[in-house]
Amino acid sequence: MGLGPSPRASCSLGPLRRVGPWGPDHTGEGPVAGDLGRLYGRAGLADTMLQVEAEHGDITEVDVDAIVVNLFEGVRDPGGATGAVDGALDGAIADVIGSGDFTGELGSSTLLYAGDDLAATRVLVVGLGDRDDVDLDAVRRAAGTTVDALGGTEVDEAATIVHGGGIGGLSPRASARAIAMGAISKAYRFHRKTNGDEGPDLQRLAVVERSEDKLAAVRQGLAAGRTVANAQAVTRDIASFSGEEAAPAAIAGTIEAAAEDTGLDCTVWGPEEIAEQRMGGVQAVSRGSEREPRFVQLEWAPGEADRTVCLVGKGVTFDTGGISLKRSSGMDEMRYDKHGAASVVGTLLAAAELELDTRVIGLTPFVENMPSGSAIKPGDVIKMRNGSTVDVINTDAEGRLILADALDLARERDPDATVDLATLTGSVSVALGTQAAGLFGNDDELVAELETAAQATSERVWRLPLFDEYEQQLDEGAVGDLQNVGGRNAGASVAGKFLEHFAPEDGWAHLDIAGVAWNDDKPYLNPDYTPKGATGVGVRLLVDWLEDP
Repeated sequence: MGLGPSPRASCSLGPLRRVGPWGPDHTGEGPVAGDLGRLYGRAGLADTMLQVEAEHGDITEVDVDAIVVNLFEGVRDPGGATGAVDGALDGAIADVIGSGDFTGELGSSTLLYAGDDLAATRVLVVGLGDRDDVDLDAVRRAAGTTVDALGGTEVDEAATIVHGGGIGGLSPRASARAIAMGAISKAYRFHRKTNGDEGPDLQRLAVVERSEDKLAAVRQGLAAGRTVANAQAVTRDIASFSGEEAAPAAIAGTIEAAAEDTGLDCTVWGPEEIAEQRMGGVQAVSRGSEREPRFVQLEWAPGEADRTVCLVGKGVTFDTGGISLKRSSGMDEMRYDKHGAASVVGTLLAAAELELDTRVIGLTPFVENMPSGSAIKPGDVIKMRNGSTVDVINTDAEGRLILADALDLARERDPDATVDLATLTGSVSVALGTQAAGLFGNDDELVAELETAAQATSERVWRLPLFDEYEQQLDEGAVGDLQNVGGRNAGASVAGKFLEHFAPEDGWAHLDIAGVAWNDDKPYLNPDYTPKGATGVGVRLLVDWLEDP
């Protein structure tokens, strides 16, 4: 990650086949995998993907370990499906409401045990919050609450109604999509634990729709939701691999395998091709590592595309800061400094599976930023792909150097829009904390489109400025055309201003996701369905934007 303190802020996607960095069919032998492939094998991924499927029927008659209904906050007399279940429980839900133990607050739940009048043995009631405020994020949160509440029980199989699809006024398709996203996201785990803890016990969640007329819409919504949630899981996997596992060549091998399974075109450049492409930034950052860089290009090209979009992602597989060494506290989390590239990969996989009408090109440089005798040093001047010369003032501002080369390549592709994602600066975390990504851009219409998608998917963004005056911070004292840092003030905006030198002259946006890419012990956006670790941020937002430009 760039300047400032480090913020602590399958592969066909249905069903998804998640793979390790040694590729889906490798046993660990060979130059890509090394010893780690033999050590972990394909079981190295703690694959706890929850099965979420549609089912036609009456929730009171479904024979599972638990059924799930909902309650709006403030409701004293439950109706609809919740009312029917309450009747079968002889008013047990109403009794809990009357006691004040359960209010229907969003994110809350209560577990009851059923009698002989229900096929299920348990009833979970989840809160949807205020009826006037119910939206798709409330549905995602209710689904995440379901997985969390049942995770410590003996429930293997549950069935839920379609939250918000009745008096909530949400469409069955949209609600079903949100349920799949929230449930699968909350069930996600990535670990190397040997104590038998493999995450939530829930293995299957049936989404029950009584109306045959709505069943097709529910199935369509679940299929789309599974695709996006599974793509987000792949993103989290890639971001979560340790620096030892995820050498540039290894991670490129994973992406190649995923692309082959999904129908994406994939081209991987090694050191020779990177040199031929004059990618001075990529070459400079990778110099200190024994592990050679890779540049991965993915493309989804439908038969008749309505537009072309370039997605660019920062892929620093591990960031020590280089010669400008980071402090040791929190450095272990720099495994996720490749999250921007991971989000691009996940979005491309989803675009292919959803067969979107947009041509999508993904450009992802992968490097390791290490200190050594051959590493780039403060004071070095490097020549970038577009011919500009850059004074390296701080080697921990490496992400912008590799993004610059990728953005220049994107400019050559002449897309209708370009969006880059990067865990770029600690400054954006100071400004926005863990509640929003920083959004920058030179195209107001594109920025507005991304803001709309962010609102729809609850992957918050907040626009920050690219004032012309920030240019002076990059010019001061520079030997070359510009320097790679500009002091402490407005660090996130100055970094964006640096990228603007290399980006397309219009139709470009930059997302600094440093504060929202990793969920640890701080309050994080969407806690009800975002487990700790890599968040997969950007996938939901970008897919929504690509679907509805």
